Parts: sequence; structure tokens; C-alpha cells
Amino acid sequence: MKKSIILSLTALLAVLLLTACSSLTGKKGYFQLITEVTDSRITYRYSQDEILQQTIESTNLYSNLGIKSAKEAKELMQDSFAQYSNIKGVSYKIAYKDTYVVQTVAIDYEKADAAELAKIPKLGDQLPKEDQGSYKKMKEFLVDQVGYTEVKDGKFIHLKTSK
Repeated sequence: MKKSIILSLTALLAVLLLTACSSLTGKKGYFQLITEVTDSRITYRYSQDEILQQTIESTNLYSNLGIKSAKEAKELMQDSFAQYSNIKGVSYKIAYKDTYVVQTVAIDYEKADAAELAKIPKLGDQLPKEDQGSYKKMKEFLVDQVGYTEVKDGKFIHLKTSK
């Protein structure tokens, strides 16, 4: 009897702990816009309707950019995202591969200064100010106006990057 009570309490505690941890991390939403030469993936972490983080990963084949090599891509793109480099809560990285380039911009809205973010172009700037932090409004914008597809469980389609 004592053992079953202890097991029940332990199970209840585990459920409560998991629920508390999942509410700290929030839910995730995934979107993708893919063509034969580009792949744009967006991941949101949100709580209720508030966007907490946004990560955009864009893959472009060099042929789409009118160039042939990583060296040309570096020359073309080296300054393209310098505007993101000194903003708290924003990270940017770029990876040059044999036939394509991958750019990733991540914004942590919990850490970033809203006044600093207002200075840089962001996805969703076209939305009214009051809707820009809303996951529901951003989802509608991406799917209905931009042409993204919602992706379940982060299972993205892969861009064919080699011939």
C-alpha cells in the first residue's frame, strides 16, 4: 500500500515537472517555402500567442544567385547581414558549401531590445504593429500572403543541393 502511494506521488510529481518544463520552453511552429533553387525554413517558439523566438534558415543554390563558387558567394554576401551583428538577442551565421549557401538569423524576443529590433528589417514588418508579436497572425501572414507551408513536427522537405 505504502509503495503504491509513493509510486503514485512520484508519477504525479513527474507529470507536474514535465508540464512545468514544457511551459518554460513553449510550443514550436514550423514553416517552409521551397523551390528548385531555394529553401526557406522558419521555426517559431511561442507561448500562447506570443512569439518568443524566431529562426529563419535560408538555403540558396549558387546558380540561383548567378554565381559559381563559395568564393564568389563570400564576396557577394560578406556585408549583407552586418546589420544583425551587434544587436542583443540576434544571431547570424552563414555557411558556404560547394554548391549552395546557408544563412541563419535567430531572434530571441525575450532578450532583444525592441527599439534595436525596430531598426532592422524583419519578416512580418508588413503586419500592423499590434499583430507583429502574434504567432496566430504571423502564421496567417506566412501561409496566406507569402506562400509558406506549415510543417508538422519539424519534418522539412530537403532541397536538392547537388546535380
